Amino acid sequence: MSMSDGVATKRGRLIEVEAIFGRLLAFPDDLITNQIEKFGAHVRPELAMVLSMIEPGDHVFDLGAHIGTFTIPIAQKTGLAGKVVAVEALQRTFRVLQRNIRKNGVEQVATPVNALIGIPGARYAPVRNRKNSGGTHFELGEGKRPATAQAVSIDMLCAQYFQPRVIKIDVEGFEFAALKDARVIAETRPILYAEVSARSLRRLGHGIDDLDELLRRHEYRLFRNVAPRNAGNDTFEIRELARLRDGGDFFDVLAIHKADKRLPSL
Repeated sequence: MSMSDGVATKRGRLIEVEAIFGRLLAFPDDLITNQIEKFGAHVRPELAMVLSMIEPGDHVFDLGAHIGTFTIPIAQKTGLAGKVVAVEALQRTFRVLQRNIRKNGVEQVATPVNALIGIPGARYAPVRNRKNSGGTHFELGEGKRPATAQAVSIDMLCAQYFQPRVIKIDVEGFEFAALKDARVIAETRPILYAEVSARSLRRLGHGIDDLDELLRRHEYRLFRNVAPRNAGNDTFEIRELARLRDGGDFFDVLAIHKADKRLPSL
């Protein structure tokens, strides 16, 4: 359900939609907004799977936070004893993220950060998707007009905030580049929930096999939800993958280190 009278912005209007965890300001005529209106959340079964691996008091990075579709329910799950850093690169989307965090009363837990997960000091330009605001990606190149958000690494976020117990990362193809040099992956083996898109990874010259090798080298076990990615319920079915490629060309992987104490809960 949405309230179409909306809220004015510099580039148009926002609408208010009812999610299963609260009310959100969202972009009209947008894929993610439509999913929230139809199912109660963006990729609702996937969200339920992620929340099942988070405990009160956890410290979490939400990299590619968009308008807060994962940030807010994660902050609600971690509670006041937990901490969430929500990173979003596009300024317009970031402003909506800030407002949704305040609107849902999790500002004491969730810290929004306007930054781009990439190579610090490199130049990027956004390439927007008109029908899917969450599908905006950034192109790397010296001749590009620089993005307004600064590029940061995962380790920079760790140094400024905390070492996360869980990392959710959906950064439109930068997943491998962001994770491969992150010391926190090698040192503390946080639980990872990452988008895997062969098309997006190819933009930076990487592939699913590169991500697979990285995760295997750090002794992660790989799982995915084989139930519908979008549904009006919280039902998910976890299946372990022998290889990341077995999951297909587009899905979300839940990666858990083989010695993680939460692994038996799967």
